[in-house]
Amino acid sequence: MTKIHIAVACHKPSRLPNNSLLVPVQVNSAKATKKLDMRHDDEGENISIKNAQYCELTAQYWEWKNVDADYYGLCHYRRFLCFNVPEKVKRNNRGHIEAEAIDDINIQRFGLEDEAQMRQIIEDNDVIVGEYEEIPKLFTPRGNQLTTYKHWTAHDRALIMVKDLEKMLEILNEVSPEIGKDAREYLNKDVFTGFNCFVMKKNLFNEMCEIEFEVLKRLEKEVDLSLYCTQLSRIYGFMGEIISSSYIYHIEKNHQYKVKHVPLLYFNNTDEQSELKPIKENAIPVLFYQNYEYPQLFSVELESFLEHTSADNFYDLIIATYNMNNSIKAALLERVKDYTNISMRFLDIENIEKGVSEHYFNTELLERKYLDAKGHFDFILPYVLLSFSNYPELIVITDHTLVLDSLDNLWKTSIPDDKLIAATKDALMQARVNDIYPETEQYYLQKQLKNPYDYYGMYAFKLRAEKYYQEFNPERITGVLLNTNGDVRSSAEILNVLCEGRMQSIGHEYCVWYESNPYLKYQLPYAPADSYQELLTARKKPTIAVYQGVDPFSLDSNEITMHYWKYARISMFHDWIVGYGSTIINHQEKPHIDITEKLFPKGSAIHGTMSRLFPKNTRRFKVIKGILAKFNME
Repeated sequence: MTKIHIAVACHKPSRLPNNSLLVPVQVNSAKATKKLDMRHDDEGENISIKNAQYCELTAQYWEWKNVDADYYGLCHYRRFLCFNVPEKVKRNNRGHIEAEAIDDINIQRFGLEDEAQMRQIIEDNDVIVGEYEEIPKLFTPRGNQLTTYKHWTAHDRALIMVKDLEKMLEILNEVSPEIGKDAREYLNKDVFTGFNCFVMKKNLFNEMCEIEFEVLKRLEKEVDLSLYCTQLSRIYGFMGEIISSSYIYHIEKNHQYKVKHVPLLYFNNTDEQSELKPIKENAIPVLFYQNYEYPQLFSVELESFLEHTSADNFYDLIIATYNMNNSIKAALLERVKDYTNISMRFLDIENIEKGVSEHYFNTELLERKYLDAKGHFDFILPYVLLSFSNYPELIVITDHTLVLDSLDNLWKTSIPDDKLIAATKDALMQARVNDIYPETEQYYLQKQLKNPYDYYGMYAFKLRAEKYYQEFNPERITGVLLNTNGDVRSSAEILNVLCEGRMQSIGHEYCVWYESNPYLKYQLPYAPADSYQELLTARKKPTIAVYQGVDPFSLDSNEITMHYWKYARISMFHDWIVGYGSTIINHQEKPHIDITEKLFPKGSAIHGTMSRLFPKNTRRFKVIKGILAKFNME
């Protein structure tokens, strides 16, 4: 069988395809403080010590001197030749296929572990290299250029020194006049290929390396790096890129060998994805799904939770967040460090969101109308829950909630074998269905659920996480993303549709609404009488209070403001929250402000709901507008 050896230059731990044709090689191994579990560029005859100047070429040199193969190649831990190109892919400004992360889906999507396909394409050709890029479309510090030579010289003092490029071309002409001549010709073209990514037959690889490394060895004697910055010191990696590109151009120009161009595949995120696992046996796992516009606001929710923990239990907290910076994470970890019964970790939702959008959505679904007011998709939670395959059960608490009693009883709730989630039927949604003008909401929910009154609030619930992972996958979730009207469902709606008939009903104390704004004062009393009475009873001893964004900062004292500021006062971000609240209050105090703008800002989920409930210029729209007008600030 043909032996194919493609070195994958790596300098840090990364997720890599499991493919025998792709051989990870740690570069700069001679100076590395930690050796990675792979081949190393300081084995055998090598130039590992020169990695800072030669970049990935130290892996190529090691491969040339120490490996026996029929085909040789080079790529990088984040940049690969793409042998399997899907129909619809995202391209960056260079024409490279750009993907978010090296994960199972992308590995399969781009055939990075399909050795048979790769082998067939490689064996059918003499050289595989990236697609040509159009020089006039590429950025340089000195504007767009018309030739490859001008493109490189426009990076003078940024990537290379022009005098070094000229010296290299002079030496190349001495070492191989034929390649030297074609290098000038190639550089005067308006297309470019490079990045030291290729696969080629042994005889070609050996010839290229003989020329390339001889030129670079001579160039070293001509260049003084003592005053070069770190970037300019990488000179030989860039010069090697020009030499190898010129060599491949020479081969292709003379039609002696078969050259195939494939796209380069670039990954933004190559980190190894660590599995979420229970922190210890018998711990109570709690996922806080944090989608606040400002992550400092989560500290209030955290304080409310901390007050109601039990010393008899250990709590495994996972904070799922979009935009929490390291300083805020450090402050939260500092807050819980004295709790010997609490562990806190963070899960980056943004990476999940990018991966989901990249894998499963077409461009129409990515229009801004599907983003919430904070610029994020409002349907990511069902995908996030797939991260907890190692958890038999999990408590989930979403944002805009306060924990007002122990969650231990929720954890002890037994979920029957035929159910997946224990949650509260949402009195507010029931009220919407029962409204005096029910057509919009009732029609909307009946299209989703057999019984629109069986809609569960996803503010605090217990999930059979492992079972959920076994039954659902991203494709299944995406399959119910759009409702029958073509609108995108929210996370709560998706979970209600996915798990219809498989919800265990728990008490209203886990989803307590208060009449904390005019909309709720108008809407909640329309809930079925029994449900509304249960809600009123639950308010006497609530476990989870639910509120809408600006409610805690209302000028009118109500249950939410009282509960909220009890915990905001002891938050480490108290002063910041006061400042944030004052901007909202100042906005409220401005004359002639329509309260609907504050309660239902355009682009928010609640604005979409209100638009559905009260279409503009209808009778019901005029009724609600009249009611809200009574609350407007003068």
